[in-house]
Amino acid sequence: MSDTNPADSTATDSPPRRSLRAVWVLLGLVVLALLAYSPVRQFLEAERRKTCKNNMKQLGLALANYHDEYGSFPPAYTLDAEGKRMHSWRVLILPQLGEDELYAAYRFDEPWDGPHNRKLFEQAPAVFACPSHGDASAGRTRYLAVVSPRTAWPEQYAASIRDILDGVHNTIMVVERNDSDVLWMEPRDVSLSEAQQTPLSVSHPPDAESGIQHVLLAGGSVHAVSSEIDADTYRSLLSAYGGAPFPGVEWPLELLAGSYDFGPELSSEQLPTTDVVPYTSGPIIEGRNYLYCATFQIAWDDFRSLVGGVPIRLKGDPPFAAAMNAESFPRTALSEDSYVARGGLVRDGILKDIAAGMSKKFPNARPGILASPPSHQGVAFYAYLRKDLPFREKFDRLPDPLQFTTTSGKHAVAAFGLPETDAEAIVREQVTVLDHISDDDFILRIETANRQDEIVLAKVVPGKTFAETLADVHARIKSPDATHTRREVEEGEPVALPVLTLNVKRAFNEIYRGAIEHPELADLSITRATQIIRFRLDEAGAQLESEAEIIGEFGEDEPPPPPMPRRFIFDRPHLILLQELGATAPYFAAWIGNAELMEAE
Repeated sequence: MSDTNPADSTATDSPPRRSLRAVWVLLGLVVLALLAYSPVRQFLEAERRKTCKNNMKQLGLALANYHDEYGSFPPAYTLDAEGKRMHSWRVLILPQLGEDELYAAYRFDEPWDGPHNRKLFEQAPAVFACPSHGDASAGRTRYLAVVSPRTAWPEQYAASIRDILDGVHNTIMVVERNDSDVLWMEPRDVSLSEAQQTPLSVSHPPDAESGIQHVLLAGGSVHAVSSEIDADTYRSLLSAYGGAPFPGVEWPLELLAGSYDFGPELSSEQLPTTDVVPYTSGPIIEGRNYLYCATFQIAWDDFRSLVGGVPIRLKGDPPFAAAMNAESFPRTALSEDSYVARGGLVRDGILKDIAAGMSKKFPNARPGILASPPSHQGVAFYAYLRKDLPFREKFDRLPDPLQFTTTSGKHAVAAFGLPETDAEAIVREQVTVLDHISDDDFILRIETANRQDEIVLAKVVPGKTFAETLADVHARIKSPDATHTRREVEEGEPVALPVLTLNVKRAFNEIYRGAIEHPELADLSITRATQIIRFRLDEAGAQLESEAEIIGEFGEDEPPPPPMPRRFIFDRPHLILLQELGATAPYFAAWIGNAELMEAE
């Protein structure tokens, strides 16, 4: 029998166990410290990024194998007989990813989120996940196709390599989105307008630390795109067919929307040398831009129809109202499918009528106004216009900037057109010389792909007013100069046009609180009058989107005027004082009357 006391034995063995636990705790702390150490963290993130890139390569290989088997890439999604999205391209390439069992388990006779298919959400293949942004356990994917009539994923249609005119090594197919909430089976990806912003905007940061986003090209290679990439370069990489839509399809106008990046919306006050004018009778002022779009006139015309077509009389007879009443816009100048115009009393359901009209013609549009509707005792007049005008053949983006000359000097600006040499005849044929007197006095017309609209460009001496200038140009188009006989742009004749981008919102405060002087609209005052104009012209074509609203409220009490924006710019002589708080005598003072003491740029 042993004389050893079990209690003693236990007591004797305890210290070594505590020491062992201490060792493990210490090792754990060391590991945590190493993980927190920046180089280690960077190494682990680099490994995760490598996996993300490899996953994208696997998708590229699967897409290539699909193309080899079927003669085209898969469509972005499939539709049922009623036009509802059913299945995603990610499901269609499961066999090419080696996921035959999962593909066999998927039911194509029900929607992607049907009762059977929804059970497969959590079986997302790891290839659809990016470890840098979490795993695929939640069923979400970080890799999205760029879907648009102008990209390699033309909606429900399947594009082949031979369709991609821009070249498979110059065309993006899939982008990485770390903020994606798209389920891997969901027939939803990213639109062209959204993709254009991804590497350029902090709203969708590709990688918080590196500012890098991976993209898959149609040729199968994966590349890192920096958030500093030139916007025009990135737009060209997203395009697949020379800037034009996928051929052979009569695309609905709403699908062609959003093909251009109009840039951030600016108020008209932020464009100090640009005048947004809703009528054509205004003067052309040297050194200033004059912008006109018919949407506000259309809304005003509908306002007039509410009172029997007579002029809208405002208290005080402001010149603005007189100018609007002096004109009208002929609806025959617009095709029915390009605009919506509605107006009337709110109590009669006009807001629902406006929403129904927009939903029918432009279901994907996102109006920027009418966000705060008028009260039930008010009126609303709204007009929306959209025109997408791609060129039949894409022009060249000119390598050298155009030196645009104004009263303030020359300005180097981006340009497109026809180079002096090597311009293709099929591109030149889109341009017609309507009139030519000299190289500083001519009028051109560019045909658009729909052959319903034209773009006229006139380098002429303007008239005193915008209306006079328009009339002069139209007269010259109808009766060109007698010496003008060469209507084609000939080989060796260059054409250069500046790239234009515009996204401006104009509040017409000139008529704010304007009381309507009409017996049927007693106590009605205009409380909001706004117009938005978005426009871009480049080598691929032109796109215009505009909307206008006129809101009126009934009531004897006039609403307070909106605060007018102020500008605190010391660009004139001024006084500088340095003094202690509360003191009446400055210890330094200066009147700055010239630039002699200023630092020159």
